[in-house]
Amino acid sequence: MLQLIRHLYRPHRGLVVALLLAALGLSFDGIVQPYVIGHFTDAMTTRHLATGLRLLGLWAIALVFLTAFQFGFQLLLGQNRRALNLDLRQHIAKIALAPANATRSVSQFTAMALNEVKQIEAAFVDALAWLLFCLMQAIVTFTFIMVTNWRLGLLFVGFGLLPTIISRFTSKWLQAGTSAWQAANQRYTEQLEETLSARPLIRTYQLAPTMLHRLSVSLHHSETRYFRMNLRQNVASMLVSLMYDAAFLLPLALGAVLVARGQLTIGALLTLNSAADRVTTPLVNMAQYYNRLVSAKPLVTRVLATPAAKPPRALAITAPPIVLALQALEVGYTTPLTQPLTLTVTAQERLLIQGPSGTGKSTLLATLAGTLVPLGGELMHAANWAQSVALVAQTPFLFHDTLRFNLGLGRSYADPELQAVLHQVGLGTLTPHLDATLGRTERPLSGGELKRLEVARALLAKRSVLLVDEGLSGLDDATAAQLSALFRAYPGTVIEVEHHVPAATRAQFDQVLVLTPRDAGSSQKLP
Repeated sequence: MLQLIRHLYRPHRGLVVALLLAALGLSFDGIVQPYVIGHFTDAMTTRHLATGLRLLGLWAIALVFLTAFQFGFQLLLGQNRRALNLDLRQHIAKIALAPANATRSVSQFTAMALNEVKQIEAAFVDALAWLLFCLMQAIVTFTFIMVTNWRLGLLFVGFGLLPTIISRFTSKWLQAGTSAWQAANQRYTEQLEETLSARPLIRTYQLAPTMLHRLSVSLHHSETRYFRMNLRQNVASMLVSLMYDAAFLLPLALGAVLVARGQLTIGALLTLNSAADRVTTPLVNMAQYYNRLVSAKPLVTRVLATPAAKPPRALAITAPPIVLALQALEVGYTTPLTQPLTLTVTAQERLLIQGPSGTGKSTLLATLAGTLVPLGGELMHAANWAQSVALVAQTPFLFHDTLRFNLGLGRSYADPELQAVLHQVGLGTLTPHLDATLGRTERPLSGGELKRLEVARALLAKRSVLLVDEGLSGLDDATAAQLSALFRAYPGTVIEVEHHVPAATRAQFDQVLVLTPRDAGSSQKLP
């Protein structure tokens, strides 16, 4: 647990120190009220009005300082939440964008960023801050009790430690409940995203009742696990509270006996009773906050220990003019889709990749782009390959942002350059609307416009290698001809995947690689 806390808070040492100082100042609340109540009672019992009024004045001043410390503590706790939320969500985004994680479920990362980080905020970040405050208040007040009457004080504190025993017997039970909810919530999130993504299919086949029932079952299971997780926490807290009641009443009874014998004043008993509550209550709360920390530990561990998949081995660098070399290369997600591929591509060459559906054309292109990791064989490429490749995807992605952002992908380009490339791909009508927001509800693009936008992105990037994945599919003849001419004129190496290519166009490629399924014989490299 300590190693986990150090990892979380190491970048924010200054903020943590400030939070601890505010907590230390606030912890003196455990002394002020018991001291004033006890001495005020003794002063009134002996009819010393001036002493009583002076104590009340000092109490008022102390309350001002305590209120200021409380405000500072809450403010710093809020800043602490903000800092750790930023760290955790940025960490998740960074891991999700790692190329080696391209095949991992999107819902896994969204569930962590949207659901689990919020759980961590309440059950770990807040709980740790309040646990530290309770620890400081218990130490400060315990010291005060020892000075006032150490024998009776030890009795109060000794009984006050009893509730902490409960947490030792419930920690694994609480962790198991959290892990069970985590798995159920992940499953529901996946099914919810699947259902929303499949809405056209659901409408086509009238599957709404079936899908809603499927979601309902998954949601019921997730909510049941969530209820049981909270129930376990409540049961553990109830047991702690019962121990607290016993720890409070027994020393108070002994104190009453000492007062009756004249061995203790009423004011001293009230001071010890009130101060002891400022020890036992923080100790009880510490046990409860510790239970929450333990319960949240699997969530924190899962988020912080979400490693990128095993990184690919270092790839060999080819010597010019060779820009790409495949030696018995096997591509796929879990099993190879084709026979091992051997191929060499030189600078400025144009390679066409063809084959029936399911033979791994797009998978091969994704492997060449570095999105997927080869399953076997050797993949060698020119130096700085990642910075040399532009990709025209089969299904382009559109950000809910401006046309300017969607073209440059966050990079800065001058307006004339953006307008020129729009004219080049046949989107000249959009040149006055660089700052218009695109998206499903703002300014949806047709399939042809979206494909042209994708080509414009690649042209703007000015990379030396262009990868094209079905760049002409689904387009009308005029648009397909225009984009095909752009690909042919591209000033660099072009590796293009197309399903149907006329013989005349095919003849314009330097190499043609025809993929076949792994169980149907070897792939063919045509001149």
